[in-house]
Amino acid sequence: MHDGSYQDPFDLGDEVRFIRAESSRLPRLIAAAAEATSSRVIHILGNGIRATSGWTEVPLRRLSGENCALVAPLLVDQSERTAAAGWVESAQRVYAPMLADPKELSPSDLTVVRGVYLAASFWRRSELLAVSRAAAFDDWSACEFAWSRLLVDSGWSCEATEDSIVIGEPHQLVPRGSFEGGRWLRSLATEFSGGSQFSGAARASVASLLRPIGLFRTGGLAQVAGQLASVVARPAGIARLRRAAIEAPKPEGMTLPATLRIDAYPAGIRRCA
Repeated sequence: MHDGSYQDPFDLGDEVRFIRAESSRLPRLIAAAAEATSSRVIHILGNGIRATSGWTEVPLRRLSGENCALVAPLLVDQSERTAAAGWVESAQRVYAPMLADPKELSPSDLTVVRGVYLAASFWRRSELLAVSRAAAFDDWSACEFAWSRLLVDSGWSCEATEDSIVIGEPHQLVPRGSFEGGRWLRSLATEFSGGSQFSGAARASVASLLRPIGLFRTGGLAQVAGQLASVVARPAGIARLRRAAIEAPKPEGMTLPATLRIDAYPAGIRRCA
């Protein structure tokens, strides 16, 4: 995927199909890829993030199940420290890396992941196509949050695995916090979870004061300010969110219940009847 600025300097045109999108924004590039391909699974690698040997094997197995729609690989930095494995919901930032501070990953950590990062993720193509249409936003963080929540809230499972590893730095995976991103995220969080827009923004402010160091990392202060601003000015694009457009997972095969009786009569009896 590219926005038209790529000129194929390595002459890969015979081996790779390049698709041109109308925008260089990551959500738009991903949405165009979902529209153009027919594969069952799509995997995404953002700029600067490197895959490792066998990184697709486990996610492909997970996505072959009935209910799994998205899988988060494990991101490690150049020092081989775990940086993130999907995201969890956060009072301060709406969503945050599950492993914001590097530590050893435990099996229980993997069960609480609520969403994947767009720049390193695996998706069922049909579900990715559905969410990219249902939440066609330009803001990177808004799509990152909304696309995962649309699927999880509809009954699909989001899984993380330590058996799929990508290498990169956290800033390559997580979009920098911004004022506009804060407005989008707080408005979307209220849209999905209900409750008061004001109380959610107030909790974010209190959480930020309790952990002020987060305000000075990756645009944290601007994001909190945007969340507060959402109380009086929600983004107009929120109205384009179509939650009802996402279907719940269905069993791959259907069998007739044992109690269903099907009677077959000879043609002569049917005529007499």
